[in-house]
Amino acid sequence: MPRKKEKIIPREAFLWSKEKRGLRCKVCFRKCLIKRKGQVGYCRVRENNGKKIVAKNFGKILFADVKPVESLPLYHFLPGSKVLAVSSIGANLKGKIGFKDGYEEKLKDCSFYSPDDLVAKAEKQKVSSIAFLGNEESEPFLYPEFTFRASRLALRSNIKPIYVTFGFGNEDVLKKLTKYMGAALVLLYAFGDEQFYKNFGDVKKVEEIFNTIIQLRKQRVHVEIASFVVPKVGDDLEKCSNLASWIVDKLGSEVPFHLLQFYSEEFPELPATPIEILERCADEAKKTGLRYVYISNFPHPYNNTYCYNCLRTVIEREVGELKKIDLVDSRCPSCGFRINVIRE
Repeated sequence: MPRKKEKIIPREAFLWSKEKRGLRCKVCFRKCLIKRKGQVGYCRVRENNGKKIVAKNFGKILFADVKPVESLPLYHFLPGSKVLAVSSIGANLKGKIGFKDGYEEKLKDCSFYSPDDLVAKAEKQKVSSIAFLGNEESEPFLYPEFTFRASRLALRSNIKPIYVTFGFGNEDVLKKLTKYMGAALVLLYAFGDEQFYKNFGDVKKVEEIFNTIIQLRKQRVHVEIASFVVPKVGDDLEKCSNLASWIVDKLGSEVPFHLLQFYSEEFPELPATPIEILERCADEAKKTGLRYVYISNFPHPYNNTYCYNCLRTVIEREVGELKKIDLVDSRCPSCGFRINVIRE
C-alpha cells in the first residue's frame, strides 16, 4: 500500500552525463546542463546532488484512479476495459499549456508508491492496463525511472502499460521505454503548430513531437494521436489537413486521430471550441484518407467507430464510455473488413 508523504531518498536518474561545466540531463528534448549541486533542471524535478542527477519525483503519485480506457481517450486499444490512470509531478512545457512556477511543491501532496505497490493496486482493481498520464504538470518522459520499472512489472501480470504524452522526449528515453510500452496516445495542441507552442508552451521547435511519434511507430507501439482544437488561435483547417496527411504518409491511414474540444481557464478570452469547427476539422481530416477520425470529448456520432468499407457502426461510444462492440475477431460482421483494433 502507498505510504502517505513518506520521506523518500531520490533515485539516480536515467540518461545523464558528466561534463566539464556540470551534469547534462538527457531525458527530454531540453537536455539541461545542471551546473551546481542543489540546482534543478527546467522541469524542477531532476537535481544535481553533487555527484549525479537524481529524480526527485520517483514514486511520487498525485493520483491513481480507475477509469474506462476510452476516457483517455484511447479508442482502439483494449476497448471496453478498465485502466488505472496515474499522474505524477514533472513536466517540460511551461506557460498557458504547461506548468507554472512552483508547481513542483505539489510533490509534497503526493503519495509514495513503489513500482510493486502500483502493480499490486492494478491487480487488486482488476484493470487491463496502467496509463501514465500527461497533463499540464505531468509528463511520463519526466519520471521514466518509475514508469520503466512499473511497466516491466505490469507486463509480467499481463497488465499493459500506456503512455499519454505530449511527445517531448528524445530518442534515448524512447528506446528504453518502448521495450515495455503497450500503447501511446500523443497529445497535440493546434495540430502541432510551432507558433502556438512558442507563444504558450515555451517551445521553440516542435520537430521533437513528430520524431517521437515516428520512433513509437518504429518500435511497433500502438499509437493514437489527439489534438486540442483551440478556437481562434489554433483551429486552422489547412493545418488540420496537413497533420492528417502527415499521419497517413508517415504512419498509415489506420492510425486513430482524435479531435478534442478545448476549453481552459488560462484562455478566458476563448470560448469552448464550437462543435461546428470540430466537425469541419473531422471532415477535412477524413478527406486525406484517414480511416478513423473522432470527436472524442463531446457527444457526437463521431464518438463511434465505423467500418471503413461498408460504413456499419462497429463500436458505439458516448464521450469516453463504451456502449457496444459489434465485431467478429476484429472484423466487421457485415463485410469482413478488418478494423485496426487491439482486443483482450
